[in-house]
Amino acid sequence: MTQPAIFNFNVQKEASTITVERSFKAPLDPVWAAWTEADILCQWWAPKPYQCVIKSLDFREGGRWLYYMQGPEGDRHWCYFDYEAVRPKTYFSGSDAFCDEHGVANSIKPKVSWEATFSEGKDQTMVRMVLHFDSPEDLDQIVPMASGKASPWALTNWMPCSRPQLLDVRNQLHQYEHAYPGHR
Repeated sequence: MTQPAIFNFNVQKEASTITVERSFKAPLDPVWAAWTEADILCQWWAPKPYQCVIKSLDFREGGRWLYYMQGPEGDRHWCYFDYEAVRPKTYFSGSDAFCDEHGVANSIKPKVSWEATFSEGKDQTMVRMVLHFDSPEDLDQIVPMASGKASPWALTNWMPCSRPQLLDVRNQLHQYEHAYPGHR
C-alpha cells in the first residue's frame, strides 16, 4: 500500500517560527536537486503567475543565491539567500531577505532564517523547513494570518506544491528515475 503524501504547515506565532513538512514519492537525489540546482529550482520557486529568474546561485557554505521574481507586468522583486551551513543531501541553513539587484537588503519585508532537513525513507523523501523570524510581527508580514491559518500564498511559495509546480517537479523526478534506474 502506498503512503499518502505528507504536507504539514505549522505556524507557531509565539515562537516566531513556521515549520513546513512535505514528502515526495521520489528518491533523495532529485528532491535535493530541486532545491540546489538553478535550472530546477527556478521552475517552481516563485508563486504563480510570477517567474523566478536566477542571477547567481553559489550553493556552498558562505555562498549566495541572488534572484528575482518577475510578474506578468514586468515587475521585479529581488531576493537573496545566504547559505550558512551545507551538509550535502541532508541539510542546509541560511537567511533570506528582499534586496536590490546588487543584493543589498532592504526593509520591504523582514529577514528570515531557514533550516532545511532532507531525509530519505523507503518510498519517499521528506523535506522539513523551519523558518525563524525575529518577532511575531515579522512573521505576520510574511504570512498573512486569517483565523490562525496561513494564506494560500505561503503554501505555494515555500515548497513546490501548486498542481502545475508539482507536475513540473514530478516530471523531472520521473525523468531522473528513468535515466538512472539503479540510483539507490
